Amino acid sequence: MRLAGQAQDSGACGACLASVAPTSTTWGPIVCDSPTACENNAGGCVDLVLGTVADEEGQGGGGSCGDLVAAEQACDDYACGACFANDTEAAKCIASADADECASYADAESSTTGACAAIQGDAAPPAIAACFPQSDADAVAFVDVFCGTGP
Repeated sequence: MRLAGQAQDSGACGACLASVAPTSTTWGPIVCDSPTACENNAGGCVDLVLGTVADEEGQGGGGSCGDLVAAEQACDDYACGACFANDTEAAKCIASADADECASYADAESSTTGACAAIQGDAAPPAIAACFPQSDADAVAFVDVFCGTGP
């Protein structure tokens, strides 16, 4: 993805940032269903930070926290796809979906005893915040998990 006025990076950083389709065998930081529908790979970030990539179902493991994060986000996207007109509407829709049709996914992700127990509460490693960017600085940290020095 390139912003207006930016030169395209043909080096390792550009290759790492290249978006992939959800059907790709490996994912980087950005996954796109179409050229205009892209998301951060928060689940992959979580597994990199926790060191649980081998646990991912796609890697032949029994399931990881990243798998749970991805499933919960996919449910939210499905339930709220038309709600993303602005951040306020999106937040309300996601909260509603997480309490209703996506509750099983949200509950699994927020469980203090399951695969995501390590990211709950005070025990969460500080680098986990990078997986859910809320600012430009967070976005840089997110990309760094995948393409830079890591978590």
